[in-house]
Amino acid sequence: KIVGQVTYGDLLAKMVPEGDLSSVIDPHHVIEAGERMVHLRRKMVDEKVARYVVMADNKMAGLVSETDVAVALTKFREAVDDRHQEHQIRNILVRDIMSSPVLSVEKTATIPDVVSKMLSKNISSIPVTDNGKVIGMVTRESLIRAL
Repeated sequence: KIVGQVTYGDLLAKMVPEGDLSSVIDPHHVIEAGERMVHLRRKMVDEKVARYVVMADNKMAGLVSETDVAVALTKFREAVDDRHQEHQIRNILVRDIMSSPVLSVEKTATIPDVVSKMLSKNISSIPVTDNGKVIGMVTRESLIRAL
């Protein structure tokens, strides 16, 4: 009989990896805010990437994840008549579905501070910057791998 589930967040609330932030940073992937959502989805599948940093005018504008795409597609299918969906889906841009504003941390942040921010804001990833430039991404998964 199943009585519950332990999530990455549950584990991170009790155990925090040791070391500096560089030990838990994963590579980041970038997409432009004006890119079409259908192209984003294709990139996600082809590159096996679950989240992208969204850039606009050479600045970080947001984050977009598989969840953002799924939510957008569900809302789209509910709002648009079936016979118009194939044509109109191409009008959805990444900027329309991204999460914004973006919470980020500088590379000098500590792992406990990053974990605390992620848990308090209930977010699964956070970009790491060096003087405002994105250098990587910390995810709940990267933190768990470090344990």
